[in-house]
Amino acid sequence: MMIFASCLLVIGIILIVLLSFPVVVRLHSSLEFVVQWTFIKFWIVVSGNSVTTELHILGIKRAPKKEKEKESSKPSKKKKDKQKKKITAALVWEILGDSAVKKILFQAYHFLRRLIKSVRISTLRLDFSLDDYYWQGILMGAVTGLPQTDNFRISGNFEEKNDWFVLIKISLWRILSATLLLLFCFPYLKALRLYRKIK
Repeated sequence: MMIFASCLLVIGIILIVLLSFPVVVRLHSSLEFVVQWTFIKFWIVVSGNSVTTELHILGIKRAPKKEKEKESSKPSKKKKDKQKKKITAALVWEILGDSAVKKILFQAYHFLRRLIKSVRISTLRLDFSLDDYYWQGILMGAVTGLPQTDNFRISGNFEEKNDWFVLIKISLWRILSATLLLLFCFPYLKALRLYRKIK
């Protein structure tokens, strides 16, 4: 029993340590995208019409697996004996006015808000150039008053060069907590009652 509890404790500590590392996403104007988490790094490089991907685990490059050709199988046609319930305007208004819909939308809103909070733009650098020098000058004048730091910088140029770099950090803890709160607070009985009403 003690050994089992110790194993659970060790696994829990490992999960806590792993979840404390955020997922880092790097986006560059050269169309190179990098997703990194702990010992896993995934590259996506777009060059013209070709897309190259690389996966590194513990610094070791993993070759992408070739997808097996699926045998063409004819979909089996099933006869539908049950008639579908006709959806009318009155039924739609009745569903929208149901307390289950309000509760589900409320939980979905808070879930999306928590997910958005889990994403943070850590670095944003933008050097833009427009074909129209008139609008280029207006935009350069508009961004002049913005604070310029190492992690946040927006500027313009007249060399027709567009360069940007974005560094995004995604908190796994926030995503996990948002998912657990949704699962805990979701109105399952009301949703089931609403499903039976629609069906």
